[in-house]
Order: sequence, then structure tokens, then C-alpha cells
Amino acid sequence: MLYLAENIRRLRRARDLTQEEFARKINISAKSVSKWERGDGYPDIELLPALAAIFECSVDDLLGMDKLRDEQLISNRINELQGENDGPFDMFKNPDKYIPVLRDLRRTYPNNINIMSNLVECYRLKEIYAEAIPLLERILELDPIDGGANYRARLTYCYAFTGRVEDAREMSYKLTSIGHSTELVWGRAMKGKGKDEFEAWQNAALRLESGFDDVFNGMVLCDYLTTEKKIALLEQYNMLIGVLYGMNYAYKLYYIADNCHRIAELAVEIGDTSKALDALEEMAEYAVMYDKGIEKGEILHGAFTSPVFDGVTYNNGIQDNLSRYLLHDDEENSAFRLLHTSKGVFHPIESNYWDTLKTQPRFQAVADKLSTNT
Repeated sequence: MLYLAENIRRLRRARDLTQEEFARKINISAKSVSKWERGDGYPDIELLPALAAIFECSVDDLLGMDKLRDEQLISNRINELQGENDGPFDMFKNPDKYIPVLRDLRRTYPNNINIMSNLVECYRLKEIYAEAIPLLERILELDPIDGGANYRARLTYCYAFTGRVEDAREMSYKLTSIGHSTELVWGRAMKGKGKDEFEAWQNAALRLESGFDDVFNGMVLCDYLTTEKKIALLEQYNMLIGVLYGMNYAYKLYYIADNCHRIAELAVEIGDTSKALDALEEMAEYAVMYDKGIEKGEILHGAFTSPVFDGVTYNNGIQDNLSRYLLHDDEENSAFRLLHTSKGVFHPIESNYWDTLKTQPRFQAVADKLSTNT
């Protein structure tokens, strides 16, 4: 039944039928059709031949059996490239290995959204934005509703990164504003005052918080601000994370450590050695906490305990060693690098960027702490 909801919706629209008109043809309620198309329920098996007859297709086509078989073949082909110890981020750690296979698969399945989406992510990691653009445009032609916002956002980035600023601006106008996002609207729409309403607002808070990283780091990238104000913004961002998550940071330890690293970089720019060393020491502390949490399995999955996110579960797919990434950014750290791509140039501790600090015992202690934890 995986593709039944999608196919009923697509085939109904292709025949220019409203849900009410389609419902009358098979003597059911429009509410039932709506449930089917949302995937919240399925038609009785006895109805499938009648539905297939209306849409002039086979029951197998209606169920998407060919698509299921194709997806399995595609999945098997991609899995053949993964070694026993490769995690879910292997494709994005080694895009050069996957790009030729995904291109070959697309020649066989030119309209498969999964293949195109994975290619887009590989191209993004390699900064081949021009090749990602036609794929995203094709995805939006095939799936303008279900994947619209996600792919429009990616296309906006690709337009901007290739100098097509007006196209980027026009595409961004097609995205939903923050004030009318699903999470906020749903939170406002809940009429009760119980657990359901609280969880709706928790979900809204999670989505908004995830955007703070873009907001604060976007501000820091603005030349309009002085370096001192950029440092203050990053310090405030770390304080905000502390307020929202309490001491149960979980995977947010990465964001705090990364912010400390950037504070140190900015402090070096203005010659504030003391501020830079303070930030690096704090960075190393959080990096070690992150890596020890990974070893214990505490950061891979669990539940938050702060008042804002109490009981909200999380799953963290990044199992790379953060200390190693901060010490020397190599090919083994592509998952962290992917998170850092929009934040400017990254300077690992072993780089020449820190030469003015390397004679300081405190700096050497930071390097030793990270090295011991790799």
C-alpha cells in the first residue's frame, strides 16, 4: 500500500476530478477519499478493481508494484557500495563513489525522485550546484505538492550559489513564511489545554530552534557587523541553547562546540588572545563530552529532559568523532563538514591559522585534549 495514497491522488487530479466527484463515482464519502490520499486509511480490497477501472490502469499499477520493485533494485544497487562499517551518512562522506552510480541509475529511471534527490545532495557536498539545478527543477515538475517546500528551498540555494540571484529571490517567495508554518499554525489551532496542545507547541519550538543556527550564523556572516558583535551573537546563541536544553544537550553539543570554535577564530582576527583561548578550552570540553556520549550511546538516541523539550525523543545519525574533526578536518569527517558548509571557512586546530597561539601552553593543552580523545 506504500504508493496507493500517492497514486490515487495523482490519478484523480490527472482526470480533473475533485474528491467529491471521485467519491460519487464509487459511492463513498469525500472524507474517505481524503483519508486515503493522506495515507490515514486505505480502501477495502474489494474496491481496488473498481478504482483501477475508473483510472484505466491495473490493480498492480494502482498499488505501485512496479515502483516498489524498482525502488528495491535501486536500493540494492546503492547498498552494494556500502561496506559493513559504513553508516547512513556514507553517501555524503564519499560522494565521488556514489555520483557515477546514481547517474547510471538515472539513465534507467529518469524520473525517480529518490535518485535525483540523492544526486542533488552529493552535488551539494561537492559544490556542483549547476548540475543540481535541473534535477531540482525536474523534481518540482513531478512532485510540486508533497516535496514542494523542501525542494524549492534547495533550488533557492542552488540558484543563489550560481549567481542567479533573481531566480533565487523569486523561488524563495514561493516558500511558506515562518508565521504561517505548519508547526505554528497547528499550535495556534489546537483548542484544548492538555498534552496534545503542549506537544504541538513543543514541535513548533523544535522547528524554530533548528532555524536559530541559520539565523545566528547568517548574522555572523554579515560584513555589516563588527567582529566584537559577531562574537557576542555566538555567545548569546550558546546561552540560548543552554536555556532551551538545560544540561541535557545531547547532539546539540556539536553546535555549542562549533560556536566556540568560531568565537575563537573571530577573537584571533582582532588579536584577543585571552578570548580565543577561553573559547578553545570550552570547545574542547564540549567536544569530549560529545564523543564520550557517542561511545556510551547517549547521543545516538534518547529523550530530552529540559522544561521546554521534556520527553521529546531524538535520533542522531552522526557518529563521527568531533574531536578529530576539530583537530584536523579530513575526509573521515564529511558529515560534520556538511553541517558546516554554510558557515564559511573552517580552520582545524592543526592549521596555520592558529600560529599566533601555538606557543601558548593553554593552546597546546587544547590540542592534546582533542588528540587524546580521537
